[in-house]
Amino acid sequence: NVAVCTLFGAVSGTSSATAAAVGSVAYPELVSRGYHRGATLGSLAGAGTLGLLIPPSLSFILYGAMQDVSIAKLFLAGIVPGVMLAGFFMIFIAIKSSLQEITPKEIDKPSLSEIVRSLSRLWPLVLLIASVMVPLYGGLATATESAGCGLAMAVGLGFLTRGLNIRSLFEAFYAATAKMGSLMFIFAGACILRQAISLLALPEALLSSGTQGASPYHVLLLVALAYLLLGCFFDGLSLLLMTIPFVHPILTGVGFDPVWIGVFITIMMEIGMITPPVGPNLFILVTISGNEISLGQAGKETIPYWFILLFGSLLLTIFPKIALFMPEKLF
Repeated sequence: NVAVCTLFGAVSGTSSATAAAVGSVAYPELVSRGYHRGATLGSLAGAGTLGLLIPPSLSFILYGAMQDVSIAKLFLAGIVPGVMLAGFFMIFIAIKSSLQEITPKEIDKPSLSEIVRSLSRLWPLVLLIASVMVPLYGGLATATESAGCGLAMAVGLGFLTRGLNIRSLFEAFYAATAKMGSLMFIFAGACILRQAISLLALPEALLSSGTQGASPYHVLLLVALAYLLLGCFFDGLSLLLMTIPFVHPILTGVGFDPVWIGVFITIMMEIGMITPPVGPNLFILVTISGNEISLGQAGKETIPYWFILLFGSLLLTIFPKIALFMPEKLF
């Protein structure tokens, strides 16, 4: 589950889409094989959050566009933290499996040839990822143009594999336009808010008064606590658009790197995706399970992943090079 969510995050760009797409396939399959329902759902909810961190990430695109931060650098900065968190999730699942009976006692192990044949069917996903990443990091296209390459590849693969026809293509365009249209209203409001905050010099006033005498890490702690609280009531992207006009100038004002800020805030948003009472990933997966698991049970199963994400943000704060190593190396 963790591996597939990590891989699918490289094409979805959002946490909810990753949890929904992988969960709709993995949950019924694993439950039918005798895996523990709660543990299966928890792994999907936790690993689904990686869709926001593994590039290409919608949160990085919106953050970079609003604050004039290089989207290519943000994409690079998200790779190592994303893989690191995926590794932590896997270690936790391995430990839990050794302590509790959450997996069936006997499973049919596929042969090496069956594994190779199964992996060979992933070529459309690999092509889709490459169609976005290669033009972007090869210096052939901007982030927007790379997204266009990804769209063209997705449409081409859809017709090639016969999973797409003219009617479903127009339905997909209609759904995407409606969703993007609603998002753009929020984005426009966030831009107006940013401009108003800038004209009123609110960040400067906060820096000169509220943060006077406080260390940068005290300020960061207050920001993190605010995100943990607000994450209980807002989905990730709405939270990002509402808070970035305030948070970005304050954190850059006390000395934090803009690219690092983008990664840190994204992890904070990921925590909100599995935090009740909203927790979008929880609602999605509870629905996929056919309400076999209650929202309370789902929240309980994701508590370890909540703490792992929090631990990851702490490591990122202590060792900022985790996020900044690749952007500094390649730019």
